[in-house]
Order: sequence, then C-alpha cells, then structure tokens
Amino acid sequence: MRSPRDHSLSWRRVSTTVCIGIACALGAACTPSDDGATGTTTSATQRLDGIDLPRTPSTTVTSTNGPAPTTKSGILIGQKKGEDRNGSARTLEIGFVDPGSGTYDALASFDVSNWQNTLPGFRLGLAPSLDRYALTKSVNGDLHAGWVDLAGTFTDINRTETADPFGGTQGNIAIGFDNKGDFYYTEHHNDGQTVFRVPAGSTSVADAQFVVTQGKVPPKPFKTGDGVIHFNESSCFGAHSEIGWLGPDTYLVPLRTQIYKASIANVEHVGSCGDGDGSPLLPPTNTVAVTNPIGSPDGNTVAFTYDRNQLYTVEASGVTQPRKVNVSPDINVYTVAFIDWL
Repeated sequence: MRSPRDHSLSWRRVSTTVCIGIACALGAACTPSDDGATGTTTSATQRLDGIDLPRTPSTTVTSTNGPAPTTKSGILIGQKKGEDRNGSARTLEIGFVDPGSGTYDALASFDVSNWQNTLPGFRLGLAPSLDRYALTKSVNGDLHAGWVDLAGTFTDINRTETADPFGGTQGNIAIGFDNKGDFYYTEHHNDGQTVFRVPAGSTSVADAQFVVTQGKVPPKPFKTGDGVIHFNESSCFGAHSEIGWLGPDTYLVPLRTQIYKASIANVEHVGSCGDGDGSPLLPPTNTVAVTNPIGSPDGNTVAFTYDRNQLYTVEASGVTQPRKVNVSPDINVYTVAFIDWL
C-alpha cells in the first residue's frame, strides 16, 4: 500500500478567500446555468515539495458582498436542505459546530437542484476552499461533470464530442476534489470508464490528465487522511464510509460499540482494515453503537456520534471519559454529514 507520505498534505488546513454571492450565501434558491460559465478560482494552502506546512486549524472566509471577514473553525458539517418532487436535495448547506458549546454557524450553501446521476458525498464533493461543490448535470441530453459555486454558477468540464451508440462517450460523471483542489471526473464509454483529473485553477477540459481506466464496474473513490483521492475497489477505506482520520497516517474505525485508533502502517492489505491492532478510545463498558469518528486538527481529540443522534468527544489518548456536546437544536445529528474538523 502506498503511504500517504508520498502524497500531498491533508486538506484539513484551509485558508482561502471566497467571493460569496448574496443569494446562495443567504440560502436563497439560485439557478445554475448550463452555459459552461467559469466559476471563481481559489487555491488551498498546500504541501511544498513533500514538506508539511504548519497546520492552521481555522478557515477564513471573506465576502465582498456581505459582512466583514469571519474566521471559522470547529467541526465542519453538511446538511441537505429542501427537496424536489423526487425527494432529492435542492440545496446543500455547510457550517461549523463548536465542539465545546455545540453552537452551529452556517457558512455557505450550494444550489444543487437539477443534478443528475449521483451527487458526491460531502467529503469528496466539497472543494477544500469551501466555495465549490462537484456535481453532474444534464446539458442538451448529455451528462456533464463540473461544479457549482456559491453564486449558483455551473462550471462545465466536458469534452466536445457527443454520445453515440457505437462506443463513443456516454457522459461524464463528477467525482469530487482532492486536498489541492484538483477536480476528478469519470468519462464513461461502452467498455468502461476513464478517470481524469483537472488541476486546481483550471476550468478547461484541455488540461485534464489521465488517472486510471477501469472496467464497467464504477470506480470507488475515497479520500485518505492526507486528502488524496484513491481508486481501489477492494479497499476497506473506500468501502467503509465511516472511517475517519487523525492525521495522514492514523485512521479511526468504528466497530459496533468501540472506536479504534490505528496506524495505516499496520494494515497489511487495504482490503481488510479491521481495527488495525489499534487502541480503543472508549470505555469497554459501552454497549451503544458509535459512528462517524473525526479527528481534531491537533490530533488530541476525536468527535463521534453516539447512538447516531448524539455528539460526543473523547481524548485521542483513550484514557478519559467521553464528553457529550449539547448540539444546537438547528442540527439533527442523525442526518448531518461530518466532513472534517478544522
């Protein structure tokens, strides 16, 4: 297994300037266009030449149309808002939960109405700059991959050829963003699909770079603790959607009533993570299911859901009693997605 040390840093550190359109930032409905308009471009703080930069556990978001710049930090969560007649979400909202007080501050929202195929999950779909969300739309009857920004503008990343019944392109499907802000998508053909990567800062399919070709079984992308996207059908990290990370080399796996902290160095085969001979973080007397572990930026604390509807934190040392976080009534712990802890 390739060590995440060989990749770029985690996208946990995010420092960016976001231009927030008034309507979407305030949660109003926006109408994405199909004209391939270019969205805003931002860049995330990155690793340089394999050297980790100091970690900054906060996100600064600046709006030219709204209030003064505000520094946000805490547990980043995502929520689906509103439903169309098919029961699909119209808006995705992101915000921060204070792990101490449990208060919630909404940060931004994305108009994802009229999306097609599968909407990527928050951990893959949300760009590290927190200002774009990957999705697939129907353009003139064809599936086009791209992203929507805070103003509701859809940036179309698609080749010019159209679908045909003789082995041609059958559509592009959005996958999401890695820690650097590179955008990934699959180009589907009759005999399978090819994954491409568009470098951060580019909005042109001409810059797309080949990643991997797979058969007719859709790829199973997943993001490891360093923020790198992998494609491995047998990987437990991809199959186990509730695995969390406590840095680039340490993963958190919930197994029924216990959460284990383990090193990826102990995983002999990525097809079987298990507890990785890891250390239990919760008292052995616990009898209730625990899920969704997520590590703090300093690596000292782990947040998790208890009985799927309550939020708790525990020290990563595993020697303290878990502490309940009295979450704001605006948040339904059972339905939100825990994205990261910044």
